[in-house]
Amino acid sequence: MTHVVYIHGLGQTHRSFNYLLTLLPEHDHKVIDYDSQQPLSESIEQVRKHLPKGELILVGHSLGGVISTIIAADDERIRRLVTISSPLAGSKMASTLRWLPGSLPIMSDIVPRGKYIVRAGNLMLTIPTLSIISTGGHLPAQSEPNDGVVSIESQKGLQFGKKVEVNTNHFEILQHEKTAKHIQDFIFAEEGVAHEDHLKTGT
Repeated sequence: MTHVVYIHGLGQTHRSFNYLLTLLPEHDHKVIDYDSQQPLSESIEQVRKHLPKGELILVGHSLGGVISTIIAADDERIRRLVTISSPLAGSKMASTLRWLPGSLPIMSDIVPRGKYIVRAGNLMLTIPTLSIISTGGHLPAQSEPNDGVVSIESQKGLQFGKKVEVNTNHFEILQHEKTAKHIQDFIFAEEGVAHEDHLKTGT
């Protein structure tokens, strides 16, 4: 059996996927909680330890997409990868925020030249990969087009895989029916994951 694993973003919890899961067909899944404020290397290892046995599909939102990508590069059990609104080419805003008093350790890891960001940008994985890009919303503090948190260009940072756009902001993308439809079409079509035939919304 293939398990679908959902990995949340910075400052979020497993609850961030609650509504999205109601839109998707019934399937075997696990939503992993981890400390997203710690150094990225520690978050990656924490998530790894909680992965179920067997073949896996990883679905990561925001920072969770970066973590999912790095894990997919090292774990031969990963059969498919989905990133959602993820800073795969890093965050220029983090380059400034990391110097502020009380800044989180993770900020130094997600700058464009961060170790794991550079690695993600150089990967050429052969597993089926889908990057869902959120294009709505805008944070004026960022000079380039963004979804309110992550630049659109950074979300397109992987050199491989398919990319689709959803016109919504960084957080509401997890509540959007088009996001659910893209995920359903991508991970249920060929993997043999046990599921119902249609989205629960009937769309």
